[in-house]
Amino acid sequence: MIMRDNPFITICVPVHNNEWSLDLLLAHLVKIEYPKDHLRLVFVENGSTDRSYEVLQEFKKKHEEEYEGIILKKIEERGISLARNIALGYSIGFVLLLDADIIVRPDLLRVLLGHFERDRTVGCVVSPCKRDKPPLIERVTHSRLPSKYGYVDSAEFGCALSRSDIVKKVGMLNLSLGLPRNNWEALEYCARIRKAGYKVAVNTRHASVHLTRSTRAGPLNRAKKTGLLCGTYLWRFAHYYFFQVPKYLHEVVKVGLPKDIIGLAYYISLPYVTIVLSMVCGWQLALLYFILPFIYESRRGKGLRLRLTGSILTVATRILRSQGYSWMLIKRSLKRIV
Repeated sequence: MIMRDNPFITICVPVHNNEWSLDLLLAHLVKIEYPKDHLRLVFVENGSTDRSYEVLQEFKKKHEEEYEGIILKKIEERGISLARNIALGYSIGFVLLLDADIIVRPDLLRVLLGHFERDRTVGCVVSPCKRDKPPLIERVTHSRLPSKYGYVDSAEFGCALSRSDIVKKVGMLNLSLGLPRNNWEALEYCARIRKAGYKVAVNTRHASVHLTRSTRAGPLNRAKKTGLLCGTYLWRFAHYYFFQVPKYLHEVVKVGLPKDIIGLAYYISLPYVTIVLSMVCGWQLALLYFILPFIYESRRGKGLRLRLTGSILTVATRILRSQGYSWMLIKRSLKRIV
């Protein structure tokens, strides 16, 4: 891929009830240090009940002459994957997927474009989106990212720049995934990017700001404060990962990456191999085998607390969703037989 000095970029923004954040978003978009005649802005308002569409209309009327184009679409059906796909249909050149509650740095496009020029195998570069007071799970997630710049299997698409040919080679986003149902659309799309032979990169040095309406504690934080950590929340946590997540995981498995399939098979077998080892070789070897993934996952993260928490959460969720996935496959097989 030959990089021009100022390649064309389309910024795709799905909008749903974002009147509260649009003024800040649009103000920072205008400040992006990049020739505006090489930028196309595409906003897809989906199912809002506030004045989001009116705010976008006012912005378009005021700034349309400055850009190559400002495209504003309004749909009644809600869905972030649907909105992004509609926006992608109007894209040319590189594509920046940007959420409507994300504030980007003025030099962001220049920085992210540089990664494509230095490494021609990069398919997508993500700028992590950080809040002022993130919940515990979000802190764990960000602590496990590369410290400055590196490659990952998947990342959120709150602010992600993709190659100009990625949509042609990988396709659109999976409409069965994404908010308001779930947030697995980025993981599945990253799997398709990797299957196409590209890398997914993250630049944590140039993180973006994730706006929040109010500072709300995450579920783990709330559970600590109310003393329900070992009760209601843990039940909901286990129920979600065992019964709900396997349906989303199946979409990732269908991409067919050997690494993902082997990882799934490992966590499906982990409890059963541990039981067999305890019966044949004793509980010491069985315990060692069982804690190996916890030790492996504890390598990633910043600080002992986040490393331990990340290790426990990562392994626990993978075991739950893997066992739920195997149970889902058994039920589907039984239905076919019956």
